[in-house]
Amino acid sequence: VMPEFHFVWCHPDVRKARLVARGKTRDLPKLADWEAYVATCREEPPVFAHHWIDTSLEDNDSNEARDVTSHTKR
Repeated sequence: VMPEFHFVWCHPDVRKARLVARGKTRDLPKLADWEAYVATCREEPPVFAHHWIDTSLEDNDSNEARDVTSHTKR
């Protein structure tokens, strides 16, 4: 069986809005120094074959994942 790698990504602006909307205490350090937090996040896709999952366009009010475009980069 050949393993598959899924790279799940969300635009930093959308990620920040979701953390603010979530309102959890555990997110406060990230929000207090957002630039430092974003610097720790991998924004570039891997160089090997993978499925690119962009969650930036998902509906925040739904527990069900919307159809997200998946790309395999080789």
